[in-house]
Amino acid sequence: MFETARHILSRVAPEERILLAVSGGGDSFAMLKWFAAQENWRHRVVAAHVNHNLREDSKSVATLVSRQAASLIIPLLLAEVNVPGAIATRKESIEACARRLRYAALEEIRVAHDCTYIATAHTQGDDAETVLMKLTMNSSWYECTGIPVQRGNVLRPFVRVARVQLRGLISPEDKYDTDPMNEDLRFLRVQARTALEDGLQVVVLLSKHGTQLQKLQNLTSRLIKANNNIILGTVFRGSLVLRIYRKTCILKT
Repeated sequence: MFETARHILSRVAPEERILLAVSGGGDSFAMLKWFAAQENWRHRVVAAHVNHNLREDSKSVATLVSRQAASLIIPLLLAEVNVPGAIATRKESIEACARRLRYAALEEIRVAHDCTYIATAHTQGDDAETVLMKLTMNSSWYECTGIPVQRGNVLRPFVRVARVQLRGLISPEDKYDTDPMNEDLRFLRVQARTALEDGLQVVVLLSKHGTQLQKLQNLTSRLIKANNNIILGTVFRGSLVLRIYRKTCILKT
């Protein structure tokens, strides 16, 4: 069931290391357990936890993550960012600010500890939620592509794996965090997740929808580059399709 994860990870060279982004929640803990169980990976990963200072018990969550990593004999690095302070000086949503600061902190750790990639525990469910969120917001087709397998130095090995399959690695006696923000319906992602509960078929369809749009987007980019060719330029010049391609390229750069 994890063949897609292994395929995605095959792009990582044997000498390269990966930084695992661990929140303490069920998905990231399951990811931690999966890597720890892989003989060819357990000595090539480092875990990192970022405290956003959004919860009164954030220190306790950091302690929990430390215990999770220690139980699996995986090195852990801790970082702290001040999301409330950043929001006070910049008009930005909590989710966007937390994500921006979290990835900035993870990138610093990645570079400092000689890791090539950052791996997150995004699953097929997260992918479907992203597509549904974009559709709900009436986004353009090229914005409804879901979560890419790779963006820059960030890898999502489990983005084609169902959440229930990943969490199947967790034992009843295992302890992990349940973030109350994940139940707060004020957040669009929580609304999307609630709408998709117990709807595995819909999750798969939305995920496939996003994947197909990603392929279309890649084709768009290739055709734009190919338009520099004189013959193809003659074929496409002035067409509505090409104008859409060019608009897409402008908006995505």
